[in-house]
Amino acid sequence: MDEASAVNDPVSTIITLRQYQCTLQRQVSTIKEDLTTIREFQSKYGQVQAGPWKESVEYLKSNLSLRQSQLKDVQFQLDLITSCVKQANGLCKKLRANIGPPDLDVNFQEAER
Repeated sequence: MDEASAVNDPVSTIITLRQYQCTLQRQVSTIKEDLTTIREFQSKYGQVQAGPWKESVEYLKSNLSLRQSQLKDVQFQLDLITSCVKQANGLCKKLRANIGPPDLDVNFQEAER
């Protein structure tokens, strides 16, 4: 989907963000489990091969930090969308109270001109 299509299809964008959120949450969980496993192996087998343990831990920590940052960005956008939808719903309620229900026979292409 190109950028112009995404603007016209906010539902698809929201669904995609939710999919990324789920994917990132699973990745963060897996990386945390991997870090725990490495720490258990370190304590069990000691620092015999400290180099590989250290490299693995550093790589996982770096990857974890990146994924958590991306997850935070996705969550921020989803929270922003939720806030905007709540505000829009409030406006719709005000308009409905002031002028009644909207005209359902609106031609949106004509309205954009």
